Amino acid sequence: MVIQDRVAEEQRLQRKPLEHPYNIDTAGAGQTIRITSLTTQPIAIFNNISQSYALIASFNLEIAPIGIPLISGLPFFEAIGTFTCDPDSFARKTGTFTVRGAAKSVKRERQKPFQGVAAVSTKRFNKQLQHNQYCEAFAIHIQPTVEADTPESAHKSWPTFLDSVLRKFAETLFRESDDLPPDRGDNNFHIDLVPGSKPVFQTLRPLSQDQLAELRKQLDHLLSTEWIQRSKSPWGASVVFAVKKTGGIRVCWDYCGLNAVTIKDRTPLPNLKEMRNQLLGARFYTLIYLKDAYHQLFIAPEDREKTAIRTRFGLFEYVLMPFGLCNAPGAFQRLMNQVLGDLYDLCVICYVDDILSFSPNSTKHREDVAGVLKRLENHSLYVNAGKCHWGQPEVESCGHLFSVNGMRIADSKIAAFLGLTNYFLDYIERYAEIAAPLSALQGVKTAFEWTSKEQEAFDALKVAVTTAPVLVTFNPDSPIYAHTDSSGYAISGWLGQLSDGKPLPMPLPIHRVQAMEQLPKLRPVLFFSRKMNGAETRYPVHEQELLALVRFLKTN
Repeated sequence: MVIQDRVAEEQRLQRKPLEHPYNIDTAGAGQTIRITSLTTQPIAIFNNISQSYALIASFNLEIAPIGIPLISGLPFFEAIGTFTCDPDSFARKTGTFTVRGAAKSVKRERQKPFQGVAAVSTKRFNKQLQHNQYCEAFAIHIQPTVEADTPESAHKSWPTFLDSVLRKFAETLFRESDDLPPDRGDNNFHIDLVPGSKPVFQTLRPLSQDQLAELRKQLDHLLSTEWIQRSKSPWGASVVFAVKKTGGIRVCWDYCGLNAVTIKDRTPLPNLKEMRNQLLGARFYTLIYLKDAYHQLFIAPEDREKTAIRTRFGLFEYVLMPFGLCNAPGAFQRLMNQVLGDLYDLCVICYVDDILSFSPNSTKHREDVAGVLKRLENHSLYVNAGKCHWGQPEVESCGHLFSVNGMRIADSKIAAFLGLTNYFLDYIERYAEIAAPLSALQGVKTAFEWTSKEQEAFDALKVAVTTAPVLVTFNPDSPIYAHTDSSGYAISGWLGQLSDGKPLPMPLPIHRVQAMEQLPKLRPVLFFSRKMNGAETRYPVHEQELLALVRFLKTN
Protein backbone atom coordinates (compact mmCIF):
# COMPACT_ATOMS: atom_id res chain seq x y z
CA MET A 1 0.00 0.00 0.00
CA VAL A 2 1.17 3.52 -0.81
CA ILE A 3 0.18 6.57 1.26
CA GLN A 4 0.60 10.17 0.15
CA ASP A 5 3.51 11.93 1.86
CA ARG A 6 1.33 14.92 2.73
CA VAL A 7 -1.24 12.69 4.46
CA ALA A 8 1.54 10.97 6.42
CA GLU A 9 2.81 14.37 7.57
CA GLU A 10 -0.67 15.61 8.53
CA GLN A 11 -1.37 12.48 10.59
CA ARG A 12 2.14 12.62 12.13
CA LEU A 13 2.85 9.03 11.18
CA GLN A 14 6.18 7.69 12.40
CA ARG A 15 8.49 7.13 9.44
CA LYS A 16 11.11 4.41 9.07
CA PRO A 17 13.85 5.38 6.58
CA LEU A 18 14.91 2.62 4.20
CA GLU A 19 18.56 1.64 4.02
CA HIS A 20 18.02 0.58 0.41
CA PRO A 21 15.37 2.75 -1.34
CA TYR A 22 13.59 1.23 -4.33
CA ASN A 23 11.27 2.20 -7.20
CA ILE A 24 7.68 1.12 -7.86
CA ASP A 25 5.61 1.46 -11.04
CA THR A 26 2.00 2.68 -10.91
CA ALA A 27 -0.68 0.89 -12.88
CA GLY A 28 -2.15 2.63 -15.92
CA ALA A 29 -0.07 5.80 -15.84
CA GLY A 30 3.20 3.90 -15.97
CA GLN A 31 4.92 6.32 -13.59
CA THR A 32 7.95 5.37 -11.50
CA ILE A 33 7.91 6.45 -7.85
CA ARG A 34 10.92 6.39 -5.52
CA ILE A 35 10.22 4.86 -2.08
CA THR A 36 12.59 6.05 0.66
CA SER A 37 10.57 5.45 3.84
CA LEU A 38 7.81 3.26 5.30
CA THR A 39 5.33 3.49 8.13
CA THR A 40 3.60 0.57 9.84
CA GLN A 41 -0.02 1.36 10.69
CA PRO A 42 -3.16 -0.62 11.62
CA ILE A 43 -5.91 -0.46 8.98
CA ALA A 44 -9.56 -0.44 10.05
CA ILE A 45 -12.63 -0.68 7.80
CA PHE A 46 -15.75 1.30 8.72
CA ASN A 47 -19.00 -0.68 8.48
CA ASN A 48 -21.70 1.78 7.44
CA ILE A 49 -24.48 -0.58 8.57
CA SER A 50 -23.25 -1.29 12.08
CA GLN A 51 -21.56 2.13 12.34
CA SER A 52 -18.40 0.59 13.76
CA TYR A 53 -14.76 -0.02 12.85
CA ALA A 54 -13.32 -3.46 12.17
CA LEU A 55 -9.56 -3.77 12.60
CA ILE A 56 -8.03 -5.84 9.79
CA ALA A 57 -4.29 -5.95 10.33
CA SER A 58 -1.16 -3.82 10.34
CA PHE A 59 0.38 -2.97 6.98
CA ASN A 60 3.63 -1.46 5.81
CA LEU A 61 2.61 1.75 4.04
CA GLU A 62 5.09 3.07 1.47
CA ILE A 63 5.31 6.88 1.70
CA ALA A 64 5.49 8.62 -1.68
CA PRO A 65 4.48 11.94 -3.36
CA ILE A 66 1.39 10.57 -5.12
CA GLY A 67 -1.64 12.57 -6.23
CA ILE A 68 -4.24 10.76 -4.10
CA PRO A 69 -4.31 9.98 -0.36
CA LEU A 70 -3.93 6.19 -0.61
CA ILE A 71 -3.33 3.35 -3.08
CA SER A 72 -4.45 -0.03 -1.75
CA GLY A 73 -2.58 -3.00 -3.21
CA LEU A 74 -3.32 -6.70 -3.55
CA PRO A 75 -2.24 -7.63 0.02
CA PHE A 76 -4.89 -5.26 1.39
CA PHE A 77 -7.77 -6.76 -0.59
CA GLU A 78 -6.60 -10.29 0.14
CA ALA A 79 -6.56 -9.44 3.86
CA ILE A 80 -10.21 -8.36 3.84
CA GLY A 81 -11.23 -11.38 1.73
CA THR A 82 -12.39 -9.40 -1.30
CA PHE A 83 -10.39 -11.36 -3.88
CA THR A 84 -7.30 -13.47 -4.35
CA CYS A 85 -4.99 -13.83 -7.32
CA ASP A 86 -1.75 -15.37 -8.48
CA PRO A 87 0.82 -12.51 -8.46
CA ASP A 88 3.03 -14.31 -11.00
CA SER A 89 0.25 -14.70 -13.54
CA PHE A 90 -0.82 -11.10 -12.93
CA ALA A 91 2.70 -9.96 -13.74
CA ARG A 92 2.40 -11.83 -17.06
CA LYS A 93 -0.70 -9.70 -17.84
CA THR A 94 -3.12 -12.65 -17.46
CA GLY A 95 -4.57 -14.34 -14.41
CA THR A 96 -7.57 -15.70 -12.56
CA PHE A 97 -9.10 -13.74 -9.69
CA THR A 98 -11.56 -14.99 -7.10
CA VAL A 99 -13.94 -12.11 -6.45
CA ARG A 100 -16.32 -12.72 -3.51
CA GLY A 101 -16.29 -16.47 -4.23
CA ALA A 102 -16.70 -16.24 -8.04
CA ALA A 103 -13.78 -17.01 -10.37
CA LYS A 104 -13.03 -14.33 -12.98
CA SER A 105 -10.48 -14.67 -15.80
CA VAL A 106 -9.01 -11.34 -16.77
CA LYS A 107 -6.36 -9.98 -19.06
CA ARG A 108 -4.35 -6.95 -18.05
CA GLU A 109 -4.02 -4.63 -21.02
CA ARG A 110 -1.82 -1.61 -21.55
CA GLN A 111 -3.82 1.45 -20.63
CA LYS A 112 -3.67 4.95 -22.00
CA PRO A 113 -1.91 7.53 -19.84
CA PHE A 114 -4.13 8.74 -17.02
CA GLN A 115 -5.58 12.15 -17.89
CA GLY A 116 -7.22 13.02 -14.60
CA VAL A 117 -10.57 12.68 -12.84
CA ALA A 118 -13.73 13.83 -14.65
CA ALA A 119 -17.30 14.20 -13.43
CA VAL A 120 -19.86 12.21 -15.46
CA SER A 121 -23.65 12.16 -15.56
CA THR A 122 -25.73 9.30 -14.17
CA LYS A 123 -26.80 8.34 -17.71
CA ARG A 124 -23.21 8.04 -18.90
CA PHE A 125 -22.20 6.08 -15.81
CA ASN A 126 -25.04 3.59 -16.36
CA LYS A 127 -23.93 3.07 -19.97
CA GLN A 128 -20.40 2.35 -18.78
CA LEU A 129 -21.75 -0.24 -16.34
CA GLN A 130 -23.75 -1.91 -19.13
CA HIS A 131 -20.74 -1.96 -21.45
CA ASN A 132 -18.55 -3.81 -18.94
CA GLN A 133 -19.48 -7.34 -17.92
CA TYR A 134 -18.22 -6.75 -14.40
CA CYS A 135 -17.46 -3.52 -12.58
CA GLU A 136 -16.86 -2.88 -8.90
CA ALA A 137 -16.05 0.48 -7.34
CA PHE A 138 -14.27 1.09 -4.06
CA ALA A 139 -14.59 4.31 -2.05
CA ILE A 140 -11.74 5.00 0.38
CA HIS A 141 -12.03 7.82 2.88
CA ILE A 142 -8.96 8.92 4.85
CA GLN A 143 -9.57 10.28 8.34
CA PRO A 144 -7.74 10.21 11.68
CA THR A 145 -8.64 7.14 13.71
CA VAL A 146 -10.13 7.76 17.13
CA GLU A 147 -7.66 6.51 19.70
CA ALA A 148 -10.41 5.21 22.00
CA ASP A 149 -11.80 3.02 19.20
CA THR A 150 -8.51 1.23 18.56
CA PRO A 151 -6.40 1.50 21.73
CA GLU A 152 -4.07 -1.24 20.54
CA SER A 153 -2.93 0.89 17.61
CA ALA A 154 -2.07 3.84 19.86
CA HIS A 155 0.00 1.67 22.20
CA LYS A 156 2.30 0.57 19.38
CA SER A 157 3.85 4.04 19.12
CA TRP A 158 4.58 4.23 22.87
CA PRO A 159 8.09 3.48 24.13
CA THR A 160 8.19 0.29 26.16
CA PHE A 161 9.42 1.99 29.32
CA LEU A 162 6.43 4.40 29.27
CA ASP A 163 3.76 1.86 28.31
CA SER A 164 2.51 1.16 31.84
CA VAL A 165 2.27 4.87 32.66
CA LEU A 166 0.39 5.82 29.48
CA ARG A 167 -2.04 2.90 29.75
CA LYS A 168 -2.95 4.14 33.23
CA PHE A 169 -4.12 7.51 31.86
CA ALA A 170 -5.50 6.31 28.50
CA GLU A 171 -9.11 6.11 29.69
CA THR A 172 -9.12 9.51 31.40
CA LEU A 173 -6.72 11.92 29.70
CA PHE A 174 -6.69 10.55 26.14
CA ARG A 175 -10.42 10.03 25.64
CA GLU A 176 -12.65 12.06 23.33
CA SER A 177 -14.89 14.43 25.26
CA ASP A 178 -17.14 17.38 24.42
CA ASP A 179 -17.84 18.11 28.09
CA LEU A 180 -17.44 21.68 29.25
CA PRO A 181 -14.40 22.30 31.47
CA PRO A 182 -14.83 22.84 35.21
CA ASP A 183 -15.27 26.32 36.62
CA ARG A 184 -11.72 27.42 37.43
CA GLY A 185 -12.66 30.27 39.77
CA ASP A 186 -10.07 33.03 39.79
CA ASN A 187 -8.51 31.62 36.62
CA ASN A 188 -11.65 32.27 34.57
CA PHE A 189 -10.95 34.69 31.74
CA HIS A 190 -11.74 38.38 32.24
CA ILE A 191 -11.68 41.21 29.70
CA ASP A 192 -10.94 44.53 31.39
CA LEU A 193 -11.47 47.59 29.20
CA VAL A 194 -9.71 50.93 29.12
CA PRO A 195 -11.93 53.43 31.00
CA GLY A 196 -14.28 55.29 28.67
CA SER A 197 -14.18 52.64 25.93
CA LYS A 198 -17.29 52.12 23.81
CA PRO A 199 -18.43 48.88 22.12
CA VAL A 200 -16.65 48.14 18.86
CA PHE A 201 -18.35 46.36 15.96
CA GLN A 202 -17.39 45.66 12.35
CA THR A 203 -19.41 45.40 9.17
CA LEU A 204 -20.05 42.04 7.55
CA ARG A 205 -17.60 41.04 4.85
CA PRO A 206 -18.74 39.28 1.66
CA LEU A 207 -17.92 35.57 1.72
CA SER A 208 -17.71 32.92 -0.98
CA GLN A 209 -19.88 29.80 -0.99
CA ASP A 210 -17.01 27.66 0.31
CA GLN A 211 -16.36 30.12 3.13
CA LEU A 212 -20.05 30.26 4.08
CA ALA A 213 -20.24 26.46 4.16
CA GLU A 214 -17.16 26.24 6.40
CA LEU A 215 -18.51 29.02 8.64
CA ARG A 216 -21.86 27.27 9.08
CA LYS A 217 -20.11 23.99 9.84
CA GLN A 218 -17.93 25.67 12.48
CA LEU A 219 -20.86 27.51 14.09
CA ASP A 220 -22.93 24.31 14.27
CA HIS A 221 -20.06 22.56 16.03
CA LEU A 222 -19.52 25.40 18.51
CA LEU A 223 -23.24 25.58 19.30
CA SER A 224 -23.54 21.81 19.77
CA THR A 225 -20.65 21.82 22.25
CA GLU A 226 -22.07 24.94 24.00
CA TRP A 227 -18.81 26.80 23.48
CA ILE A 228 -20.80 29.72 22.03
CA GLN A 229 -24.34 30.98 22.51
CA ARG A 230 -26.62 33.38 20.67
CA SER A 231 -26.21 37.00 21.69
CA LYS A 232 -27.75 40.49 21.64
CA SER A 233 -24.43 42.22 22.32
CA PRO A 234 -23.56 45.72 21.04
CA TRP A 235 -20.09 44.34 20.26
CA GLY A 236 -19.32 42.46 17.06
CA ALA A 237 -16.13 41.07 15.54
CA SER A 238 -16.09 40.03 11.90
CA VAL A 239 -15.14 36.70 10.35
CA VAL A 240 -11.79 36.17 8.61
CA PHE A 241 -10.27 33.06 7.06
CA ALA A 242 -6.75 31.69 7.16
CA VAL A 243 -5.30 29.12 4.78
CA LYS A 244 -4.19 25.90 6.45
CA LYS A 245 -0.90 24.21 5.62
CA THR A 246 -2.94 21.35 4.17
CA GLY A 247 -4.68 23.66 1.72
CA GLY A 248 -8.04 24.05 3.48
CA ILE A 249 -9.42 27.14 5.21
CA ARG A 250 -9.73 27.91 8.91
CA VAL A 251 -12.38 30.18 10.41
CA CYS A 252 -10.98 32.99 12.59
CA TRP A 253 -12.37 36.08 14.28
CA ASP A 254 -11.04 39.62 13.92
CA TYR A 255 -10.77 40.90 17.50
CA CYS A 256 -8.48 43.83 16.62
CA GLY A 257 -11.08 46.38 17.73
CA LEU A 258 -11.64 44.69 21.10
CA ASN A 259 -7.91 44.18 21.67
CA ALA A 260 -7.25 47.88 21.04
CA VAL A 261 -9.40 48.90 24.04
CA THR A 262 -8.41 46.01 26.34
CA ILE A 263 -6.09 46.55 29.30
CA LYS A 264 -3.13 44.29 28.59
CA ASP A 265 -2.27 41.35 30.82
CA ARG A 266 1.53 41.36 31.20
CA THR A 267 1.89 37.76 32.37
CA PRO A 268 5.25 36.80 30.78
CA LEU A 269 5.68 33.86 28.44
CA PRO A 270 8.78 31.66 28.90
CA ASN A 271 12.05 32.88 27.42
CA LEU A 272 13.57 30.38 24.98
CA LYS A 273 17.10 31.06 26.22
CA GLU A 274 16.03 30.29 29.79
CA MET A 275 14.23 27.15 28.59
CA ARG A 276 17.44 25.92 26.97
CA ASN A 277 19.38 26.35 30.20
CA GLN A 278 16.90 24.14 32.09
CA LEU A 279 17.58 21.18 29.78
CA LEU A 280 21.18 20.56 30.84
CA GLY A 281 21.82 16.81 31.00
CA ALA A 282 18.43 15.80 29.56
CA ARG A 283 18.39 12.70 27.32
CA PHE A 284 14.69 11.84 27.16
CA TYR A 285 11.96 14.24 26.05
CA THR A 286 8.18 14.01 26.00
CA LEU A 287 6.18 16.69 24.21
CA ILE A 288 2.54 16.87 25.30
CA TYR A 289 -0.15 18.75 23.38
CA LEU A 290 -3.38 19.64 25.13
CA LYS A 291 -6.73 19.15 23.43
CA ASP A 292 -8.69 22.37 22.76
CA ALA A 293 -6.30 24.15 25.09
CA TYR A 294 -7.68 27.70 25.00
CA HIS A 295 -11.24 26.41 25.37
CA GLN A 296 -10.44 25.14 28.88
CA LEU A 297 -11.20 28.51 30.49
CA PHE A 298 -14.67 29.98 31.02
CA ILE A 299 -15.18 33.64 30.21
CA ALA A 300 -16.61 35.63 33.10
CA PRO A 301 -20.38 36.01 32.43
CA GLU A 302 -20.19 39.81 32.44
CA ASP A 303 -17.47 39.76 29.75
CA ARG A 304 -18.98 37.27 27.30
CA GLU A 305 -20.84 39.91 25.29
CA LYS A 306 -17.50 41.52 24.40
CA THR A 307 -16.50 38.42 22.40
CA ALA A 308 -19.55 38.64 20.13
CA ILE A 309 -19.05 37.69 16.47
CA ARG A 310 -21.23 38.96 13.62
CA THR A 311 -22.09 36.46 10.90
CA ARG A 312 -24.66 36.03 8.19
CA PHE A 313 -26.26 33.38 10.39
CA GLY A 314 -26.67 35.61 13.42
CA LEU A 315 -24.82 37.14 16.37
CA PHE A 316 -23.00 34.81 18.76
CA GLU A 317 -20.82 35.21 21.84
CA TYR A 318 -18.25 32.87 23.38
CA VAL A 319 -18.78 31.02 26.64
CA LEU A 320 -15.20 29.69 26.61
CA MET A 321 -12.03 31.64 25.85
CA PRO A 322 -11.45 31.84 22.06
CA PHE A 323 -8.34 32.39 19.99
CA GLY A 324 -7.46 35.92 18.89
CA LEU A 325 -7.80 37.80 22.18
CA CYS A 326 -4.65 39.65 23.21
CA ASN A 327 -4.71 38.41 26.82
CA ALA A 328 -5.52 34.77 26.02
CA PRO A 329 -1.89 33.49 25.91
CA GLY A 330 -1.05 35.11 29.23
CA ALA A 331 -4.20 33.79 30.89
CA PHE A 332 -3.53 30.22 29.77
CA GLN A 333 0.16 30.44 30.69
CA ARG A 334 -0.83 31.55 34.19
CA LEU A 335 -3.13 28.52 34.49
CA MET A 336 -0.39 26.12 33.35
CA ASN A 337 2.11 27.63 35.79
CA GLN A 338 -0.31 26.82 38.62
CA VAL A 339 -1.16 23.35 37.28
CA LEU A 340 2.47 22.23 36.97
CA GLY A 341 3.42 23.88 40.25
CA ASP A 342 6.67 22.68 41.82
CA LEU A 343 7.42 20.40 38.84
CA TYR A 344 8.06 23.45 36.68
CA ASP A 345 11.75 23.77 35.68
CA LEU A 346 12.60 20.57 37.56
CA CYS A 347 11.32 18.12 34.97
CA VAL A 348 8.91 20.10 32.79
CA ILE A 349 8.65 23.44 31.04
CA CYS A 350 5.60 24.85 29.30
CA TYR A 351 5.12 27.42 26.56
CA VAL A 352 1.37 28.18 26.59
CA ASP A 353 -0.09 24.78 25.57
CA ASP A 354 3.17 23.04 24.56
CA ILE A 355 4.35 20.97 27.54
CA LEU A 356 7.90 19.58 27.41
CA SER A 357 8.98 17.01 30.01
CA PHE A 358 12.70 16.17 30.17
CA SER A 359 14.82 13.72 32.17
CA PRO A 360 18.41 12.40 32.27
CA ASN A 361 17.41 8.68 32.08
CA SER A 362 14.44 6.45 31.30
CA THR A 363 13.64 5.57 34.92
CA LYS A 364 13.47 9.21 35.96
CA HIS A 365 11.53 10.07 32.80
CA ARG A 366 8.85 7.49 33.64
CA GLU A 367 8.35 9.14 37.03
CA ASP A 368 8.39 12.66 35.57
CA VAL A 369 5.84 11.92 32.83
CA ALA A 370 3.56 10.22 35.36
CA GLY A 371 3.76 13.27 37.61
CA VAL A 372 2.93 15.69 34.79
CA LEU A 373 0.00 13.60 33.54
CA LYS A 374 -1.34 13.31 37.08
CA ARG A 375 -1.34 17.12 37.42
CA LEU A 376 -3.23 17.43 34.12
CA GLU A 377 -5.75 14.79 35.21
CA ASN A 378 -6.39 16.57 38.51
CA HIS A 379 -7.27 19.76 36.61
CA SER A 380 -9.37 18.06 33.87
CA LEU A 381 -7.00 19.03 31.06
CA TYR A 382 -7.24 16.47 28.26
CA VAL A 383 -4.31 15.39 26.08
CA ASN A 384 -4.26 15.05 22.30
CA ALA A 385 -2.41 11.72 22.32
CA GLY A 386 -2.18 11.55 18.53
CA LYS A 387 0.05 14.65 18.38
CA CYS A 388 2.24 13.90 21.40
CA HIS A 389 5.80 12.57 21.28
CA TRP A 390 6.67 10.20 24.14
CA GLY A 391 10.14 9.46 25.49
CA GLN A 392 12.06 10.61 22.41
CA PRO A 393 15.77 11.56 22.18
CA GLU A 394 14.78 14.57 20.06
CA VAL A 395 11.58 16.63 19.81
CA GLU A 396 10.58 19.83 18.04
CA SER A 397 8.91 22.56 20.06
CA CYS A 398 8.57 26.31 19.62
CA GLY A 399 10.49 26.19 16.35
CA HIS A 400 13.50 24.42 17.89
CA LEU A 401 14.80 20.88 18.02
CA PHE A 402 15.71 19.79 21.55
CA SER A 403 18.06 16.81 21.80
CA VAL A 404 20.90 15.34 23.86
CA ASN A 405 23.26 17.60 21.88
CA GLY A 406 21.46 20.77 22.91
CA MET A 407 19.11 22.99 20.96
CA ARG A 408 19.22 23.84 17.27
CA ILE A 409 17.01 25.53 14.72
CA ALA A 410 14.15 23.44 13.38
CA ASP A 411 14.10 22.65 9.67
CA SER A 412 10.77 24.45 9.30
CA LYS A 413 12.44 27.71 10.36
CA ILE A 414 15.23 27.27 7.85
CA ALA A 415 12.65 26.76 5.10
CA ALA A 416 11.13 30.16 5.95
CA PHE A 417 14.44 31.96 5.53
CA LEU A 418 13.38 35.10 3.67
CA GLY A 419 12.35 37.85 6.04
CA LEU A 420 13.23 35.80 9.11
CA THR A 421 17.02 35.77 9.18
CA ASN A 422 17.09 37.88 12.33
CA TYR A 423 15.66 34.84 14.09
CA PHE A 424 19.05 33.11 13.69
CA LEU A 425 21.02 35.90 15.34
CA ASP A 426 22.12 33.78 18.30
CA TYR A 427 23.15 30.85 16.10
CA ILE A 428 25.35 32.51 13.46
CA GLU A 429 28.79 33.90 14.13
CA ARG A 430 29.38 37.40 12.74
CA TYR A 431 25.75 37.63 11.62
CA ALA A 432 25.72 41.44 11.58
CA GLU A 433 28.93 41.53 9.53
CA ILE A 434 27.59 39.05 6.97
CA ALA A 435 24.21 40.77 6.68
CA ALA A 436 25.58 44.35 6.68
CA PRO A 437 25.16 44.91 2.88
CA LEU A 438 21.56 43.74 3.11
CA SER A 439 20.86 45.77 6.26
CA ALA A 440 22.11 48.88 4.47
CA LEU A 441 19.37 48.50 1.87
CA GLN A 442 16.75 49.08 4.57
CA GLY A 443 17.90 52.65 5.17
CA VAL A 444 15.41 55.39 4.32
CA LYS A 445 18.01 57.49 2.48
CA THR A 446 19.64 54.53 0.71
CA ALA A 447 18.71 53.73 -2.87
CA PHE A 448 17.90 50.06 -3.44
CA GLU A 449 20.70 48.77 -5.64
CA TRP A 450 21.41 45.04 -5.90
CA THR A 451 25.04 44.48 -6.83
CA SER A 452 27.49 41.60 -6.54
CA LYS A 453 28.22 42.69 -2.96
CA GLU A 454 24.57 42.24 -1.92
CA GLN A 455 24.34 38.94 -3.78
CA GLU A 456 27.44 37.60 -2.03
CA ALA A 457 26.00 38.64 1.34
CA PHE A 458 22.72 36.91 0.52
CA ASP A 459 24.48 33.70 -0.53
CA ALA A 460 26.74 33.78 2.54
CA LEU A 461 23.73 34.24 4.81
CA LYS A 462 21.96 31.27 3.22
CA VAL A 463 25.02 29.10 3.83
CA ALA A 464 25.34 30.36 7.41
CA VAL A 465 21.68 29.66 8.15
CA THR A 466 21.66 26.15 6.68
CA THR A 467 24.88 25.19 8.50
CA ALA A 468 24.13 26.82 11.86
CA PRO A 469 25.79 24.78 14.63
CA VAL A 470 24.07 23.09 17.54
CA LEU A 471 24.27 25.27 20.66
CA VAL A 472 25.03 23.36 23.84
CA THR A 473 23.14 24.04 27.05
CA PHE A 474 24.97 26.46 29.34
CA ASN A 475 26.60 24.72 32.30
CA PRO A 476 27.25 27.15 35.19
CA ASP A 477 29.81 24.72 36.68
CA SER A 478 31.98 24.65 33.56
CA PRO A 479 34.64 27.25 32.61
CA ILE A 480 33.56 29.93 30.13
CA TYR A 481 35.63 31.05 27.14
CA ALA A 482 34.74 34.22 25.23
CA HIS A 483 36.11 35.64 22.00
CA THR A 484 35.21 39.03 20.49
CA ASP A 485 36.16 40.79 17.29
CA SER A 486 35.59 44.00 15.36
CA SER A 487 35.58 44.34 11.57
CA GLY A 488 35.35 48.12 11.40
CA TYR A 489 31.61 48.19 10.68
CA ALA A 490 30.31 45.37 12.90
CA ILE A 491 31.22 43.75 16.21
CA SER A 492 30.76 40.09 17.10
CA GLY A 493 31.63 37.46 19.68
CA TRP A 494 31.05 33.90 20.76
CA LEU A 495 30.84 32.09 24.08
CA GLY A 496 32.11 28.52 24.40
CA GLN A 497 32.44 25.81 27.05
CA LEU A 498 34.35 22.55 27.30
CA SER A 499 32.31 19.46 26.53
CA ASP A 500 32.89 15.80 27.29
CA GLY A 501 30.93 14.88 24.19
CA LYS A 502 32.19 14.78 20.65
CA PRO A 503 33.38 18.29 19.75
CA LEU A 504 31.61 19.99 16.88
CA PRO A 505 33.45 22.09 14.26
CA MET A 506 33.95 25.61 15.52
CA PRO A 507 34.10 28.80 13.43
CA LEU A 508 37.44 29.62 11.84
CA PRO A 509 38.35 32.52 14.17
CA ILE A 510 38.42 30.05 17.07
CA HIS A 511 40.93 27.79 15.37
CA ARG A 512 43.16 30.74 14.56
CA VAL A 513 43.80 31.19 18.28
CA GLN A 514 46.54 28.67 19.05
CA ALA A 515 47.57 29.88 22.49
CA MET A 516 44.85 27.93 24.30
CA GLU A 517 45.24 24.16 24.08
CA GLN A 518 41.64 23.55 25.15
CA LEU A 519 40.05 25.56 22.32
CA PRO A 520 39.57 22.65 19.85
CA LYS A 521 37.39 20.95 22.50
CA LEU A 522 35.10 23.96 22.87
CA ARG A 523 31.49 23.86 21.76
CA PRO A 524 29.44 27.03 21.15
CA VAL A 525 26.92 28.25 23.72
CA LEU A 526 25.86 31.45 21.97
CA PHE A 527 26.89 33.99 19.35
CA PHE A 528 26.59 37.78 19.43
CA SER A 529 26.84 40.38 16.69
CA ARG A 530 25.52 43.79 15.78
CA LYS A 531 26.23 46.54 13.28
CA MET A 532 28.15 49.63 14.44
CA ASN A 533 26.52 53.04 14.29
CA GLY A 534 28.15 55.99 12.54
CA ALA A 535 30.05 57.27 15.56
CA GLU A 536 31.39 53.83 16.51
CA THR A 537 32.87 53.27 13.04
CA ARG A 538 35.12 56.30 13.65
CA TYR A 539 36.58 54.89 16.88
CA PRO A 540 40.28 53.92 16.85
CA VAL A 541 40.90 50.21 16.20
CA HIS A 542 41.79 49.40 19.81
CA GLU A 543 38.61 51.15 21.05
CA GLN A 544 36.50 49.20 18.54
CA GLU A 545 37.95 45.95 19.88
CA LEU A 546 37.22 47.08 23.44
CA LEU A 547 33.70 48.10 22.37
CA ALA A 548 33.09 44.57 21.08
CA LEU A 549 34.16 43.08 24.42
CA VAL A 550 32.07 45.50 26.53
CA ARG A 551 28.91 45.12 24.42
CA PHE A 552 29.29 41.33 24.36
CA LEU A 553 29.57 41.11 28.16
CA LYS A 554 26.68 43.53 28.74
CA THR A 555 24.39 41.77 26.27
CA ASN A 556 25.02 38.24 27.53
